[in-house]
Amino acid sequence: MLVAPNSPLSAITSFEQGDKTGFMETVRQVAAANVRVPTASPFRFELTAEAAAHNTGILESFDYDLASAIDAFPGTTISPGSELRPPEQLQPLLRHHPTWHEFHDDMLYGIQYPFMEEIDERTRTAQLKANMERGNHKSALKEEDRHHITKLMNSDVSRGYANSHHPRCSSPAQPRRGVSCGIAGPEHHRRERQRHPEEARHTRPVP
Repeated sequence: MLVAPNSPLSAITSFEQGDKTGFMETVRQVAAANVRVPTASPFRFELTAEAAAHNTGILESFDYDLASAIDAFPGTTISPGSELRPPEQLQPLLRHHPTWHEFHDDMLYGIQYPFMEEIDERTRTAQLKANMERGNHKSALKEEDRHHITKLMNSDVSRGYANSHHPRCSSPAQPRRGVSCGIAGPEHHRRERQRHPEEARHTRPVP
């Protein structure tokens, strides 16, 4: 077996590819290793007017820059990778994976989406204004689909994947803002499967 570099959290032995015994031993050690529990973030994950006002106040203090707000509270539940074991514990187990280095950086710095180009402020403001004037997508307006919207929003907020904030946070006057209101329901996925069967087979309809 190979021994991974020591860390403050643990010293977990690694393995060579094909070594099934070593692999299972690494899995056992990772599962038994102690993990620091993230602390609570200052955001309130509730769908209430009070939580929206509270969260908006936090965003205002960072000029509506969510990335800066997240960086200001390290070691909390909003920190990148907080839902996972630390990279130094996972490295002995996952180091052979071809995308381990990308995953490692995602855990430390958050996912960096590979946009082809950045839009300028004028374009962003125009697109945001147009989306807000258009309002909700059809999928959010149908009475029979509304419970899907409510269910998904409640689920994301209560689990800490999203937070509620005041509508002024989406004002075109605020920097770096965007908005989109709608869901891809079963009918959308059915049409996509017909148009692009090889691509759409990986999508999952709303439950």
